[in-house]
Amino acid sequence: LERATGRAEQAEAMSLARISARPPTLARDLDLAAWSLERCGRLARPARPGAGVDAAAVDAAGAEAIDRAMALARSMPALSRDQRWRLLTIPLQAPPSLPSRSPAIRDLAEEVLAADPGSPLAVHGAAILGAALVGADEATLAELAARAVASPAAQANDDEAAVRWLGIAERLLSSGEPEAAALVLRVATLAIPFPDGEARRTLQAATVGLDARSGGRADRTLAYLDQLAALGRLGVGGSLMRPDPDGDLPDALLEASSIYSIVGDRAGSLAILERVVERDPADAMALNNLGYGLLEDGRLDERTADLLGEAYGLLPSDPHILDSLGWLRYRIGWLEDRPEGPGAVSLIEEAVRLNGESASLEGLDHLGDALWRVGRREEAIRAWQRAVEAGLRRFEREGTIRGIESFQRGEFGLVLRDPLDFYEQNYGDVLDRVRAKLRAVTDRREPPIAPSEASPAPAEVGGP
Repeated sequence: LERATGRAEQAEAMSLARISARPPTLARDLDLAAWSLERCGRLARPARPGAGVDAAAVDAAGAEAIDRAMALARSMPALSRDQRWRLLTIPLQAPPSLPSRSPAIRDLAEEVLAADPGSPLAVHGAAILGAALVGADEATLAELAARAVASPAAQANDDEAAVRWLGIAERLLSSGEPEAAALVLRVATLAIPFPDGEARRTLQAATVGLDARSGGRADRTLAYLDQLAALGRLGVGGSLMRPDPDGDLPDALLEASSIYSIVGDRAGSLAILERVVERDPADAMALNNLGYGLLEDGRLDERTADLLGEAYGLLPSDPHILDSLGWLRYRIGWLEDRPEGPGAVSLIEEAVRLNGESASLEGLDHLGDALWRVGRREEAIRAWQRAVEAGLRRFEREGTIRGIESFQRGEFGLVLRDPLDFYEQNYGDVLDRVRAKLRAVTDRREPPIAPSEASPAPAEVGGP
């Protein structure tokens, strides 16, 4: 009743008095620790909208909860399995800012495992988390992950087991430990023979995505995929992401580069694409993606031109490749058709035509810039207007952000990148750029189109 009428402090006092009046038992002491944690949570919430929070009081209540939990560690064998887990959740739910939290997670998890080696997999996950938070090295974390894999709790390889492993990874990720999360899933997926199905695919895609989230780990991803291939356990028929129902299952390395791009590790994506091209110099999409990535990095050199020219030679009617080569030629000043090949305008126009209503915002932006550059200004304005209309129709902001989160959950079982950040980079920034050009035209100013250099000789641009 006190809580229902908004008198939280009085309710807490009454609850504390009731618990304290009970005979001294382990159950009572556990309830006292839980009471302190609940009070910590209450203090962390503003009493009313706009009100401040007493951080010192929050930390004091959280520290008290952890101290009470640690006092019960020596009695761990006398607790039931449910009580042990309840005890372990106290530091797990305490404020991350508390210095005592990380060692408490580690120490309590180890005490639980010592008392009950058959504890659920989540307890092993807590032990790994605690070790990661206190700065354990990679070898130590790998040993803890291997112990988890060998435990009785990890003997299943079904969908429910996959969910449990993803739960460990998600807790590590949310605690700022993506490298540890990747390590745990790598150890699990290499050791446990998950059958060819969605569970295996999701776990492997999550491992690659966590490598990407960690940054600078493309070499580890490549080694991991080689190990999976050697074991004959690579994704679903070789696919790390959901295959196109109308097409062939894509190559795992090419997909890994896409995962890196989705998560935001551009350098890692390009490093993996280099391996794909090295392995198969006739992989048109790998050539295109690598070439366009180098182009986006400002590389207007012979290597970039050669990659995109080779991709075009292999798939001259692919709209992605047409746009990429067209944008390269725009950037180097090859705008109009020449005897040695089509110019930027023709290539990008054809890419947009082939894509129809599915033309990308960036492709339409490219088209507008190219048309403006050659003096076809009304058509350029229409291309930019189409980009804005497509953005509003197909990529409504809030719905798209929700869709990006849902996509990540479906592909990786985790949210590896902030959906808002992904939206802004892939849609919002393009729309802002296009709108700025349209505003400039309305104000009778020159629109801020992308730079285009004087065209070098044909031999220097690798054109077909």
